[in-house]
Parts: sequence; C-alpha cells; structure tokens
Amino acid sequence: MSPTSPTDESYFRTLFEACGESFIVTSEQGRAIDCNEAALSLFACQRNDILGTTPLDWSPVLQPNGRRSDEWAAEIFSGAAAGATVRFEWENRRRDGTPFFVNGTVRRAIINEQACYLVISSDITERKRLEQQMAGSEERFRALFEQAPLPYQSLDMGANILQVNDAWLRLMGETNRAKVIGRSITDYLEESSLPTLAENFPRFVSTGQVEGPVFGLVSRDGAKRVVTVTGRIARDTQGNPHHTHCILTDITERQKAEDAIRASERRFSQLIQNSYDAVVILDAEGVQRFVSSSAERVHGYTPAELVDIPVIERMIHPEDQDRVQEAFRQIIETGSGGVQYRHRNKAGGWVDLEARGTNQLSNPDIRGVVVNVRDITEHKLAEGRLRQAASVFEHANEGIVITDARGSILDINTAFTRITGYARDEVLGQNPRLLSSGRQGPEFYAAMWQALKESGRWTGEIWNRRKGGEVFTELLTISAVKDENGVVQRYVALFSDITNIKDYQQQLEHIAHYDALTNLPNRMLLADRMRQAMVWVRRSGHRMGVILLDLDGFKWINDSIGHETGDAVLITVARRLEGALRAQDTVARLGGDEFVLVVQDVTHGDEVLLIAEKALDSLRAPIDVDGRHYHVSGSAGIALYPDDGDDDQTLIRNADVAMYQAKAAGKNRCQYFDADMRTLALRRMETVSGLRQALLDNEFTLHYQPLVEAVTGRIEGAEALIRWQHPQFGMVPPAEFIPIAEESGLISAIGAWALREALRQMRAWEDAGTPLSRVAVNVSGVQFREAGLCDMVSNALREHGLAPDRLTVEITESVLMDESLLTTASINGLKMLGAQLALDDFGTGYSSLSALKSFPVDYVKIDRSFVRDCIEDAVDANLITAIIQMAHVLNLKVVAEGVETPEQADLLRAHGCNQLQGYLFSKPLPADAFAALLAKAPVLPG
Repeated sequence: MSPTSPTDESYFRTLFEACGESFIVTSEQGRAIDCNEAALSLFACQRNDILGTTPLDWSPVLQPNGRRSDEWAAEIFSGAAAGATVRFEWENRRRDGTPFFVNGTVRRAIINEQACYLVISSDITERKRLEQQMAGSEERFRALFEQAPLPYQSLDMGANILQVNDAWLRLMGETNRAKVIGRSITDYLEESSLPTLAENFPRFVSTGQVEGPVFGLVSRDGAKRVVTVTGRIARDTQGNPHHTHCILTDITERQKAEDAIRASERRFSQLIQNSYDAVVILDAEGVQRFVSSSAERVHGYTPAELVDIPVIERMIHPEDQDRVQEAFRQIIETGSGGVQYRHRNKAGGWVDLEARGTNQLSNPDIRGVVVNVRDITEHKLAEGRLRQAASVFEHANEGIVITDARGSILDINTAFTRITGYARDEVLGQNPRLLSSGRQGPEFYAAMWQALKESGRWTGEIWNRRKGGEVFTELLTISAVKDENGVVQRYVALFSDITNIKDYQQQLEHIAHYDALTNLPNRMLLADRMRQAMVWVRRSGHRMGVILLDLDGFKWINDSIGHETGDAVLITVARRLEGALRAQDTVARLGGDEFVLVVQDVTHGDEVLLIAEKALDSLRAPIDVDGRHYHVSGSAGIALYPDDGDDDQTLIRNADVAMYQAKAAGKNRCQYFDADMRTLALRRMETVSGLRQALLDNEFTLHYQPLVEAVTGRIEGAEALIRWQHPQFGMVPPAEFIPIAEESGLISAIGAWALREALRQMRAWEDAGTPLSRVAVNVSGVQFREAGLCDMVSNALREHGLAPDRLTVEITESVLMDESLLTTASINGLKMLGAQLALDDFGTGYSSLSALKSFPVDYVKIDRSFVRDCIEDAVDANLITAIIQMAHVLNLKVVAEGVETPEQADLLRAHGCNQLQGYLFSKPLPADAFAALLAKAPVLPG
C-alpha cells in the first residue's frame, strides 16, 4: 500500500492524533505498542515510559470496587477479544504514585495485518472526587454540585427533573432553569436511549446507585451529546427512594473518536472526501499528492485536475506567493502553521482561502504535509463590510451617537463633533439632553419616547443647542437595538444639521407665495386670501370687491427703455398701490403689469369704486428712475362677490373682462363688470382658439390687390392681404381678428405665415411665366419687437430664390415712432438685408418729418381717408398735395390707397403720385384670379 494512500486504517489513525482522549494501542498480550499525545499528558510521562508496559504496571493491586486489578483486566481484555467493545472505569497510578481515574473502552482491531487492542480513555478523577464527597451527606452533596463543573441533575421517581446545575444547562443549551424543572428527562433523550433508561432506572432505584450507562442527549439547539451517568438515590425518613442525584460525564468527543475508529475504511474515506473543507497532502516540494473531493466545492477543480500540480506556482495569486511559500517553510521547520491567501478558481476568478497544515513527512503512513483548506471568501467579505460600516460611522456626514439603554452616550462619530462642537471625551457617559435647546416641551419628548417604545424607531425634527450656544435644527432618527428577547440594549441616533435647509424652505415658502420682484402676494397667496375673505363675507353678509388693474403705457417703457427700468417702475407702482389700500385689503401681482386688489368688508360697490379710483390716482405722479421721469396710468375692472362670481377664479376672470372694457373705453378709468361683457370675452376667447386652430388647419389665405403705376396703368406690384376662411362663419375680415391676434401674441405666427406664403406665390407666378415685380406684406409692430424677424425674412427669401428688393414690408406710423431697441434694430436689419419699407396709412398717426428722415423708408402710402373726399374737399386735396411734395423732397415714392374713381386717379396723377391702389383697378383677388389679371394689358390706359 502506498504511504500516501488515504485508504489504510492505520493511515487514518494518524489524522486522529490530535484527539483529546487518551489513545493506547496494545499487543494481544496487552503491552503498549503506541500511544498519542493525550495519553502522555494523562499519564504524565514520556512515550518510552508507556511503550512495552501493561495496564497492571500502572495500577494498584485492588481497584476501588474491591476487585483485583489483574483479574479484572483479564476479564476486560477477554471480552474485547470476543469482539465486544468493553467499557470500564479504572484507577491508575502515575510514576510518582499519584492516583488518577479513567473511564474508557477497549476493543480488538487489525492494524497492518496484526491483531491489537485499542484502549481509549478519559480522565474522570474530578468526578470520582466529587462522588466521594457526595457520599458524605445529602445537603453537602447538593450544595457542592450546584456549582460543580460537571453537569448535575436530580430526578424524581417518575424520571421528572427536580434540579439541574449550570453545567447541565450549558451542556443542553438551556438558558432558563425554571423552564427545565418539571420536564421529563425523556424530553432530552435520543429515541435510541429510551430502552437504556427503561432498563437502568428500575435497577438504579432498587440498588440505590448507578455507574456508567451511556445515554444520547439532544440539546435545545438540536445538538446531540453522549454522556455516562453516575448517581445515587436519596431516601426519605422512612427509607423509601425519594429522588436521584446524578453526575453526567460528557463523552461526546470520545464517542466520536470511537465511532470514527469503528467505521469502515470506505466510510472514513468519505468523511474526508465529503468534508466542507478541502484536505490536501503536499510533498516536500509543494506538489499536491492527494486532494479530497470537497476541494471542488472550494475552488471548482476536481482532485484529478490538481494532483501532481505545484500549488504555489500555478494556483496562488502572485501577490500572495511569497507569504504562502514562507508559511510552507514554517510548517516544514516547526511542524505546523497557517496562512490566508487568494487561490485561482476554475472560473478564472479568485477566492479567499485559509490553510492550516501539519508536517507529517516523517510519518511513514503519510509522508507529506497535511493541509486543511477552508473557503473564507464570505468571511473576508463580512470583514470588509465591518470595515466599511466602521468607515461609514466615522466618515458619515450625519452625526451618529450610540447610547446604552439608560441613555448614557457610549460613542459618537466625527460628524457629531463637527455639528455640535462637543469633543468625544466631553460627551461620553453624558445624556444627549445636554444638547437640548429648551424649545420643545415635555410633551414632545414624551411622544417621542412613546413612539420609540411602540415601534422601536422615531424620526422627526428637533431644535438642539451647540456647545457655543447656537440653536440649530436637526433631522433626527433614533432606532432601538434589541437583543433576542426583545430587550433594548442600545439606542442609535443619526442626525443631520438642516438649519440651512429650514432657512431655505422658509425662503421657498416666501417665493411660493410672494412675487419675487415686488414682494407682493402672488397668484397662489392671492387665491388663499380671497377664499378667506369670501368666508368672512358669507358670515357677515357684506361684500368683497376684486379690482384687476392693468398698467397703460408700461409696455412701451419695458420694451423701449429696457427691463431694468420696467422693473423699477413696477416696484414703485406696487408701493403706491399698497399705500392706496386699507390695512385689511390685499394687493397682489399676477405677472407682467397686472395687479389685483382685494377689497374686504364693504357694504356696496361704490366703496370699491372709490378705492379703485384712489389706486389709479396714486399712479398719476411721474415715476423717477435714474433721474428720468416716466408716466403710467391704469385701467381697472371691478367684480363684486357674491354678485359677479362665487369663486376666486371667476371673480378675477370677470374683473379682467371689465378691465379690457375700460381699456377699450379710453384707458385710465374704472369699469364695473356686467354679464354682457362676459359674452364679449367669450367671443374673444373663441376667436383666439379659432386662430390657433386656423394655423393648424391652414384656414388662412392671401388675396392680392394690384399696385398700379399712376401714368402707364402697368401693374408694378401687389399688396398681400390676409383673409380667414372660417369653416363656420365664412370669410372673416382682418379687422375682426388682427387686433385679437396682436393681443394674444398669435400675430407673430400668422404674420410669418403670410410673409412666407406671399413669397411662395410670387415664386410660383414667376415659374408660370407671369412674374410680379414686388409684393408688399404687412408686418405687425409686435413682430418688430421680437428677436428673429430679420432672420425669418432672410430665410424665406432664400428659400424661394427671390431678391430682397422685390419684397416691401409695410409698417404703421406707431412702429416708426417706437423707440425700443428691438424695433429699431429690426427696421435697420430689414433695410440692410435689401428689403424695401413702406409707411402705411400715412397722415393718421403721429410720425414726424424727423422720423421719416431718420428711418430708411422707401414708400409713403396716403391713407384712404384722405383720398375718399379729395374731389369734394379742398382740404383733403391740399393735404394730398403736401404729402406728395414732402415725400418727393425726401426722395420717397408715394402710393395712394382707396382709389375708387377716375377723378381721384386723375388728381393724384396730376400731383405726381407714383402708384395707385384701389377698387378702381381691382378689388383684392385670390391668387388664381390675380394671375389672370397680371397676364392682361395695363389696367388703366395711360
């Protein structure tokens, strides 16, 4: 058989060398031929002192039971020779004469084809000493064994437990003695031991004592223990058996050793192969000569893949190879050692292993280094998690404090010191109440502790005081840490300084309810104030007034002078409006230049009107901004509660309708709401909605009216005029929807569509062979005040391949007078692009000669109101003459609008008007009809 083969029983005996029981092998004549270290320790001698001796060499003539040692030894060995495992108790004498007692077994075995006896024994000297003392008196016996290191139990005559000591509780894994008392001892017996109890207990009662029966016990956690029992019967005053006193000797380990020895070679081999840990045997060079099958569970390799492989060079992480090599050298030199290292698994990764080895190179049955290898990857991960938890504790931004169950501080982290100012040595052993600010009363803390008691957790905000006296707000979470019985052992508190957050929340609360510019209540706070006021009105029977005030003239300031000036004006307006109200009233800013005044507790509408007029009067004085004076006025709409609405939104909406009526009536005035206004407002809303849909559904179209050369009658261009083909109301005139489009902001999208469509049509006529020299498109002043107008025009011209000078942009006098930077930039940008500019409806506005000189206008269009009566009214005729002469002086061309009669055309032609436009030549025509007109001869003979 190979020395390193794991299948010989003598080979496995070596693996049990470390067994805690004394292990002696004797010849058939009873002489010792081998022993383990435990035997040498028990006999207190060297190995050569035991080898060659017999049990009688270490025994007195008589044993404590009165029998001769030689006779009893012969009987024991005779029973073992017959194949039995013989149990015994024996008194031995050491070389110095010291007596000691053992409890053991003897059985016959075949090792290396030689018959021998295996003697396994454990030291019971202490037990014997206790038994001798027990024999003295009952009370002394009981007191002694209550504290004895050996398990003790007392049973009544029904085998029910009367008493046990602490050692018994530890043996059985019990913690509560009271729950043990009264139970039957059979509750703790293995089922296989019940017959042993049934056989021995009656004999115990009859003889008064018992020695040596073996029982299998099952502890509370399911662990199985093997014990021998020695006991005495205690009797009552009449001499009747009353209860037992029993001492248990735990022979579990010895029993395991005996079971291992009795097991077959196959079963013993499987024990190693199926061990959770891997068993590896290395030769002196570190080559693996034997690997148990459990190695595959550890790192994935089968034994066949590892045998004859040098483990250090092939499997160990490069960074760990030196340490493993050093540990192997230590095992070779000292006999044992261990090391932790990383081992490559079959998947190519690394696992953490712990190896402990013993040098068995000199053992002829092994001739190798026996290594037990355990996977500690999870252990390493757990250690890492512990280190991580410690790091989190120390480096967390949140303060952490741990107290005992009474509230005394056990530990804090660095953040605690940073937040509170208290160092660790200043707070250990203190109660956290040292941080109390006094802002929260006893009721608060009582509720907190009640929540902790009920749920084991509390979270909330609390005001505490730093070491320097500063009060701060913290978000605190306290958790109770309980043991397995639910008893609180620790409290862990985690807190963050949220003072800045609370301050920020207050700022957000203010921002959420107040206008950032004027610091007036905003729409949200206004709604709340109005709802509160309505509750008061319902209780009192009075009324409430809602005034919606919109500034007149502010838009020009904001667009022309700049937003900074506009903001300064709004702030001044806000302060003036506040001064115009009573203490119980509210003024809020809805946005832009709209304000709402809520007038509370009035009996009739006249009181609201007086306050509205007072508010308008407060705006009359000029507003000084950086040394310049600006004038604004206001238009106010008034709605009353409950007359004009029963909720805040309805009241504001109706006041808004009334405000628009005030503007329409001339501005700078107040207007009550009435039901007819709602109809107008709804119609306006429907128009806005319809315009939005018209853009989506392509309901707009362009009609073209020719621009005729005054002398030749030749068509020199056309003005594109937008029309709305409403699916329900038919053709809607521009006058009905253009103002609403400008107010709603839709004019930008509509105007952009009109310009692109006009250029597209111009390109289409040219491609069809009927080119048009130029097209005039009206552009709203709103578009001039928006960035991107020039880019839009340039892109449209480029898209359709048209020269910029073929486009004329018609503007009103109000655009020319607009001093805003965007408007000025847009006018100049269009001229730089190459487009022509026409001043529409000249003579009806406030444009001046200086404005005409300052801006690069190409055409002046005389308004139709002058042309209409020029034949009958000499004043109109003279005005036309003056306009034409002035325009020519400025090198501007003149176009007359609204020409309907030949007489009008003759007069205009006679005074040098360049172009004529009107129904005399053609009404505005759809694109197809205009194309036909364009193909004809001149529309007016020269």
